[in-house]
Amino acid sequence: YGDAGNDSLWGSDGNDQLYGGDDADRLDGSTGDDGLAGDAGDDTLSAGVGNDTAYGGTGNDLLVGFDGNDSLNGGAGNDLLNGGNGNDSLAGGDDVDHIGGAAGDDLIHGDAGDDGMDGGTGADTIYGGLGQDQLYGAADGDSLYGDAGSDSLWGSDGNDQLYGGDANDQLYGGTGDDQLTGGTGDDLIAIDSAGDMVVEAFDEGCDTVTSATLDLYGDDLANVEVLQLTGTDDLWLIGGGAVTLLIGNAGNNDIQGGVASETLIGDDGSDTLDGVSGNDALYGGAGSDLLVSELGMTTLAGGADDDVYLIDDASDQVMVMDALDQLSFIPLIHYTPQPGDQVLDTVPGPDTHATVIETADGGRDMVVTMSLNLDGADYANVEVLMAMGTENLTLTAGTDATAMYGNDGANVLTGGAGGDYLNGGTGSDTLIGGMGDDFCVIDSIDDQAIESSNEGTDTLASADIDMDLVDYRNFETLVLLGSKNLNLGGNQDADSLYGNDGDNKLIDTDGADYLYGGAGNDLLDGGQDADTMAGGVGDDVYYIESDLDVLVEDGVGGGFDTAQAGVLDLFGVNYTNVEVLKVSGNADLSLTGGNDVVALIGNGGFNILTGGSADETIFGDRGEDQIYGGDGNDTLYGGADNDTMTGGAGADMFVFDMATPDTVDVITDFTVGEDVIDLTGLHVINLSIYIDGADQTLIDMETDDGRFHQQIVLMGDFSDLPVWEYLLL
Repeated sequence: YGDAGNDSLWGSDGNDQLYGGDDADRLDGSTGDDGLAGDAGDDTLSAGVGNDTAYGGTGNDLLVGFDGNDSLNGGAGNDLLNGGNGNDSLAGGDDVDHIGGAAGDDLIHGDAGDDGMDGGTGADTIYGGLGQDQLYGAADGDSLYGDAGSDSLWGSDGNDQLYGGDANDQLYGGTGDDQLTGGTGDDLIAIDSAGDMVVEAFDEGCDTVTSATLDLYGDDLANVEVLQLTGTDDLWLIGGGAVTLLIGNAGNNDIQGGVASETLIGDDGSDTLDGVSGNDALYGGAGSDLLVSELGMTTLAGGADDDVYLIDDASDQVMVMDALDQLSFIPLIHYTPQPGDQVLDTVPGPDTHATVIETADGGRDMVVTMSLNLDGADYANVEVLMAMGTENLTLTAGTDATAMYGNDGANVLTGGAGGDYLNGGTGSDTLIGGMGDDFCVIDSIDDQAIESSNEGTDTLASADIDMDLVDYRNFETLVLLGSKNLNLGGNQDADSLYGNDGDNKLIDTDGADYLYGGAGNDLLDGGQDADTMAGGVGDDVYYIESDLDVLVEDGVGGGFDTAQAGVLDLFGVNYTNVEVLKVSGNADLSLTGGNDVVALIGNGGFNILTGGSADETIFGDRGEDQIYGGDGNDTLYGGADNDTMTGGAGADMFVFDMATPDTVDVITDFTVGEDVIDLTGLHVINLSIYIDGADQTLIDMETDDGRFHQQIVLMGDFSDLPVWEYLLL
């Protein structure tokens, strides 16, 4: 007996009884089955070896069981108990206790207070008792009972049984096939094994089941109201049963509601949310999400990043937040709204317009219909009107509605006072732009696009048909979309024609026009007046009809391009990055090369063709032409009739490949040892060379297998030089 004072008592061998009395005592039972009682004060009780019983009494006591099957009771105060080895019985008593079972199959009671209990190894049974307790089962199959208070239970390893009891408990089964029973209150139950069993009774609170590794199915979890995923795995959440809230994790989740009215939250990741039926609310959260509404009045909010909405109900409400979201309407409609978009889908219903409430600057908002005519004046702060399905509908722009999309029917789309976008979709549509700079899209010759004079600078576009401004009066610009090989025609005004990625013909008439070919091998003809023509990528052909025409060609990747005229002389210095100069028709015209020109082609008239500094090929064609090679190693074709050719500097080749009766061609500067005369195309059977006077050498030939007689005159006396060596026969 220690009585008053801070006593130390050792029991030695045998079954001892030690009583500390008042104050802070130290009791050590040593060996034997001892009984230790600390009484008052903050005592330390070491039971030692044997099956001991220790009672801390009042005060904040430390009780250690060591070996043996011990019974430890902390009593009043904030006690620390460690059972040690053996199958121990531990009770915390009143106040806040910390209890560790260590090894063995222990029985632990937290009793009153907010206690922390760890069963350690072995199959332990732990009761939290009163207070907000934390129960940890550790290894093996444990049984944990939270009892009263909002408790936290961890099963850890083994096949555990967890019972939350009263209040709002948290149950974590850990590894193994666990049974988790929440009890009354709003419980959180975490599972991570397919063998886990969740038990919740009806009307026992709003309970949540979470997992970081498993797909969760509401029909398998009776009386559970919330399903939530944790971690980053790509998992499924399927509603059903009593579930009303489904929450994803940071992975890419598939979340589906059931027949009830539910809230689906994607959280992070690129998720798919499908309300299925009921009046659901879908929130995509961060990530590029797909939100699907099938039946019921659904609210959809995409959240951050690029989201896609599939909507098929009359009462759906869409809130697009913090991102450039994409909106797809079942089955065929596709639209890309802007941040903050809100969409009301007014599919078949009463013959009246839906009421839409939108704030100014709230994003690019849309109203969609399958059966109603829409008037933008009825929808303040809504920017887009869209029809879907196949009914013949009328869409009319308002103050804010500036974009309209038709469906597969024959629609009438009418713009407003501003610049509108009108796309009729398939079907025989009528598009009326109205005032402002409008952009209209058609896809059939049965479509009608109507603009009145002086109503703005309007554009007509198509990916499917040829277009001519003669047929579409008061439009100023034509645009081809896609990559089909289509053609555009202008009118007498100053207009603009834009090609696509195909091979296009862009042909205008009068007016200072702008033509752009785009990708593909295009033909551009601006007509009269000062036109600007840009071929873009590909091998393009330009028809020049004015000295004031401007060609725009890229130096890299611009293709092998031709400038052609029928009534004008052409000068290569005016056409940067154009490789061919050509004249057509029979007018007497001149071509003069430039730094980029590599070929000049004459016509049926008398042409003067002058090369530049490059190695060029020059074709005289028909007519009595004058051909000058210029600098470089040039190839000169005289063509038909009597031509005069001057090679200029460099090693030149004079090619005769047109057998023509009684022609006399002249070469003014043939240089032996450099130049070559190619006669292989004439089929010569007899040839003679003789001197005609002091300064001419004649090559006399029977060509075309003897049908024609032709002559070539070389200016100069070559009687002593081996001209034969420079003839190709």
